[in-house]
Amino acid sequence: MKSSSTLISKLNSNAINLICGETTSQFGKMIFSIFSMWTAYAITQNQWYVGIIGALQLISTLINPLGGILADRFNKRVLLLSIDIFRCIILLLCSLLFYLGYNNFLILAITVCLLSLGSGIFAATFDAIVPEYISRDQLLKVNGIMTTFFQAATIVGASAGGAIVLVSDLYWAPLLNAITFFISVIFILRLPRLGNEEQFLTKMKDQNNFLKLFLEGLSYIRHNKFIINVIPVALVVNLSFWTIWALLPKWTSVFFNNNSFYYSALEICLSIGAILGGALLGILNKKFNKLGLVFIIGTILQGITLVIFSLSHISILSISLWFLYGLFNTIGSSVYFTALQMMVPQKLLGRVMGTITTIFSITSPLGAMLSGVLNSMIRIEYLVFACALLMTLSSIGLFLIKDVVRLTANGLKDSIT
Repeated sequence: MKSSSTLISKLNSNAINLICGETTSQFGKMIFSIFSMWTAYAITQNQWYVGIIGALQLISTLINPLGGILADRFNKRVLLLSIDIFRCIILLLCSLLFYLGYNNFLILAITVCLLSLGSGIFAATFDAIVPEYISRDQLLKVNGIMTTFFQAATIVGASAGGAIVLVSDLYWAPLLNAITFFISVIFILRLPRLGNEEQFLTKMKDQNNFLKLFLEGLSYIRHNKFIINVIPVALVVNLSFWTIWALLPKWTSVFFNNNSFYYSALEICLSIGAILGGALLGILNKKFNKLGLVFIIGTILQGITLVIFSLSHISILSISLWFLYGLFNTIGSSVYFTALQMMVPQKLLGRVMGTITTIFSITSPLGAMLSGVLNSMIRIEYLVFACALLMTLSSIGLFLIKDVVRLTANGLKDSIT
């Protein structure tokens, strides 16, 4: 039997590799995200095109169920490696095309679309692989720490993205993102193998019905009241938020004199808030007993901060409010998804997490696309206020869901049905 010190050492090593891999790739993804949104508006001066890029970035949420099925069927570690290599190649091609002068909206949109497809499979696989390397009693803590480093990379990436928009040639953004995915591959390779990785190729020859595997995960979701009752609220919240998010480049243009610094500052402060939220979860995870109330209050407060944001056009206050949004959003969402990781059976985890992410986020691309339509009819400040108010009111409805209210730290260890 391994000593406890050896087990702890192995756990820390696994956690470090997972955190470093995700943190590095997030740094690059944030550079390209900021770059693509801002560049789309700069090239076209049209909110419709920004909405298209925003919607393409969110395609990943629509294919998470496929990622979950693949994660449950194939070796997760090999799957993660394959996706990172694919994304690295796509970005290198994009960088080359931009360098050769093919820096038009179509190339940008195709690149964003392909990256989003890869991210959809990667995210579900990553969520499913974490519990295989991290023990149950450490899961909330590690998720909190992971969020902290993830958002720290978002801050640096947002800053770098803003700098590239101002001073660098276009090909640098995809090139840097490609390098970060390559570094992510190195960290994933450092994770110990789970079983015989040759099974990845063997299982691909199986004739298992993908639809049947998907329906098994969907059936679990349908019979789990903790999950199913939150879906209507999540749909409204995500529709509202992503409409606001897609409007941020224009908001910056209207109220902050078209200065990309403020656009980056909003994203940066959102990430700083998320860092603090993740750090609080990592430090105080054992003190959060009534986790259901933590989730509900965090969700309500994130809506309230955006309501106030819509009413204020003062730069410092606006930036501070996005910091608070990041704080409340991270605490609420991390608690909820940690609960899922611990209550869902391991054999269903990939499918359930992937399907849940898609269901929760299915309105996100719609929100990004609607931003252009709605803003053509409603002034931007009124539209943001209406979306933020809708987020807040729908979040208050979580108090009516008994299975959410009664969730405690002890309850995480048992299925809630």
